[in-house]
Amino acid sequence: MSFLLIAGGLAAASVAGAVAVKRRGARGILSLEEMRAVAPNLPENLRVAYLPFLNEALDRFDIRSYARVTAHLGQILHECNQFRSLVELSDAKAYEGRSTLGNTKPGDGELFKGRGAIQLTGRHNYERAEAFFGVPFTTQPELVATPTWAFLTGGWFWRHGSSSDLNKLADAGDFLTITKRINGGTNGLAHRESYYAKAQAALASWKQVTT
Repeated sequence: MSFLLIAGGLAAASVAGAVAVKRRGARGILSLEEMRAVAPNLPENLRVAYLPFLNEALDRFDIRSYARVTAHLGQILHECNQFRSLVELSDAKAYEGRSTLGNTKPGDGELFKGRGAIQLTGRHNYERAEAFFGVPFTTQPELVATPTWAFLTGGWFWRHGSSSDLNKLADAGDFLTITKRINGGTNGLAHRESYYAKAQAALASWKQVTT
């Protein structure tokens, strides 16, 4: 699967601005140094720009503990290629006519292909996210690929979009089931697990504060 980097919609951010995000005892707030450790291949300007949006999503959706943040990062780092790919590049023909995704109209496959930190896919998911946020994702699906919404829709799916609240699975350490809830199977499991391990190593000090 190939992807396209979307940098549009970036807020005017600076290193100082990103670092200035208040850390609350390391609960749910990533530092720029930690962002570098988990996403070493992401250009620095994008790390700085994306960090406040990622932290906002972690805070809003109560993804704050060591177990939750590391599991979430393990998944989204894979899903959006270390935050370099906020929209799926493929023509999404495989999604066309997929009623299980809510793609019942001609062109839905391409229109509602994967976008965002967790690669939100299918008309049904776009409709549900639209209802939750009150943002017109079905008529402007490209919004999901902007930093403002890429991380928030990822947090929404983590808590409300799948058949389980993935925070509960993260608390239980059930990374395999989290993968199945997000992917529908186990595609890329080894890659996801490698990011999970990277996040656990980068955030090891969090275990002194929260589990």
